[in-house]
Amino acid sequence: MIPTFLRLRQGASFKRGPWHLGRWSYLVGTIAVVWVVFITILFMLPTASPIGWVNFNYTVVAVVVVLGFAGIYWLVSAKNWFKGPKVQGTAEELAAIERELAS
Repeated sequence: MIPTFLRLRQGASFKRGPWHLGRWSYLVGTIAVVWVVFITILFMLPTASPIGWVNFNYTVVAVVVVLGFAGIYWLVSAKNWFKGPKVQGTAEELAAIERELAS
C-alpha cells in the first residue's frame, strides 16, 4: 500500500510508466489505500470480549514495533544513501524487450 499511497501523493507530477490504468489510476489507487487501511484495522480488533491480558490481540504492538523500527532506520540511515531503484539496461534495450514481449 505504501508505494500506491506515495504515487497518489505525487499527483500530476508523477511520471507514469508504460503500464498504467489511465484515468482510472487515481480512483483505483484511492480505493486500494482505503481498503488496506480498513482491513488492517479490522484484523487488529480483539477476537474475544471482554478484553484482558490473556485474550488481548498483540498485533497492534507488533505493527507499532515494526513501523517504529523501519521509521527510525529510515531517519538514521536509509534516507542518506537510498536513491531509488536502479534501472538495468538502456532505454533502447528496454524498448526492444517491450517490443519482443508485445509480439
